[in-house]
Amino acid sequence: MTRVRTWCRVCGLPELVGVPNDYEWAVEAMCWVDDQAGQHGEHREPGGWGVHWRLDEVLAAMFPDQHLDRLFPVPVWYPYPFDPELERGIVRIDR
Repeated sequence: MTRVRTWCRVCGLPELVGVPNDYEWAVEAMCWVDDQAGQHGEHREPGGWGVHWRLDEVLAAMFPDQHLDRLFPVPVWYPYPFDPELERGIVRIDR
């Protein structure tokens, strides 16, 4: 398991995500994470549609040669915009 630092889409505060070291298991884990409601500080988001975690960016940080297609596109109605500055900061914490 490797920890990846990402950010909450609502408040922008850092968050750590544990990612399995096997790509197929990691995709399964991210699908499970996506289905869960997100609780961060005082706010909460419903699960689903890749909205509360930057799941594709987390997978790309872990598996840059394997994760080439987006699995968790953010829906057009989602109120929190994509922030390229935060996306560049997603990093693996331990290996």
